[in-house]
Amino acid sequence: MDQALESFKKLNSNINIVEETEHVNITNLWNESTFMCRFQKDSDFELLKEIELPLELSAIYHKSEQMLEFIFAPLKDTSSFLSRTTRFYYKGLELTTKYDEPSDALKLLAMGFRETDSPSESGYRNLKVFRDFYRLDLHNSQMKTYFSDKKPYSFFIEGDFKKIKNDFIPLCKHVNVYSRFFDRKSPIIQIHNIEPKSEVSKLPCHSNDNEFPSVISASSIDPIALDLLQVAQESGSSRLRYLFYYQVLEYFAYYYLDEELKRKLTNLLKSPDILHNSAIYSRTIIEELKDYSNNTTDKQKLTKLVLDYLTVDDILLELKCNIKYFSNDLEFDGNFKLSAIISDEKTLDKLAREGKETKEKKKERDKLKIDLINSIADRIEKIRNVLVHIRESRENKVILPTRANNRKLIPYMYLIRRVSETISMRYQI
Repeated sequence: MDQALESFKKLNSNINIVEETEHVNITNLWNESTFMCRFQKDSDFELLKEIELPLELSAIYHKSEQMLEFIFAPLKDTSSFLSRTTRFYYKGLELTTKYDEPSDALKLLAMGFRETDSPSESGYRNLKVFRDFYRLDLHNSQMKTYFSDKKPYSFFIEGDFKKIKNDFIPLCKHVNVYSRFFDRKSPIIQIHNIEPKSEVSKLPCHSNDNEFPSVISASSIDPIALDLLQVAQESGSSRLRYLFYYQVLEYFAYYYLDEELKRKLTNLLKSPDILHNSAIYSRTIIEELKDYSNNTTDKQKLTKLVLDYLTVDDILLELKCNIKYFSNDLEFDGNFKLSAIISDEKTLDKLAREGKETKEKKKERDKLKIDLINSIADRIEKIRNVLVHIRESRENKVILPTRANNRKLIPYMYLIRRVSETISMRYQI
């Protein structure tokens, strides 16, 4: 193997290099399986000798030159940011940032780029558009016209990265924040969240096992709750969706009155002398509402709301579909831990099972159902508190905004979605 390619392989152990009679194929660049680079054997691989491929960035690192080169795009040179050169001080280190034409190493990688599958979230690390620019001879006149007034650009950060132990990601996040602070339209560095493969949660859906109903009897849903449900459906982030669904519950819980208070108020309003002694009854009603408000926390209202309007059967599908998530303790990036809400699927089956049973058994099963609903309400509220306030009030632990955490949230987002939809259909303010 070419010595320069051996050095390239040493700096990027995840890549695979396959030599053919006339070509060299390099796969798994940046740990990506959606593309490869194919070169003539006589290509100048010395250009890759000192190149590292940071997995979380669409960039190459020139090790000997201590220079990060972000793969940007062919652009018209009319954009004001393209002429910027900035000295950026970070942790006592002076860095220089600038836009400039791509390095020869990047040109080589772009020229060798070949798609092997549909793009991942990284969009082929932006190599495709550079390949198209540098190989215009392979394209039609329309593509040539598109690129005719454009030049390829990379974004560079230069400095002594050894002083920050080549810890690029926090630096890139800082560059993004300060760039957008001064220019809201400034391009920012794309950071790819690299994480180990994990089990994918399943989407609970009633029509998977049952036919879609031919007749639907729609209850009128409160317009505010309806709008919140709509916004939640349209949101792309599992965090945002979770919070919007929680707001539905929060909205109904605000107006919620428990059955005992409802009974008291109904009896007062039915008093035959209410019009004659309206002042007395008004004070009594105000005192009842005040006592209820003072002695009932938001969490208690939410729990009572869920207990009154939800049954285990309503959420059985959500629980069974992702039972592994709900029957095991869950730990998020940031060390926030969520206890399991049920021991296993057999326990869930026992709760759902109907049939002949003694009064004691039925009483025991009803208690288990109430305990389960209470546990769900508790976990729903805890997750919301950490997402909104960053920290759970009693613990110095967080749910960091990582993709791994977003994925871990999904089963609970499915659960709170069913809870909020069900209560929306049943609750009348």
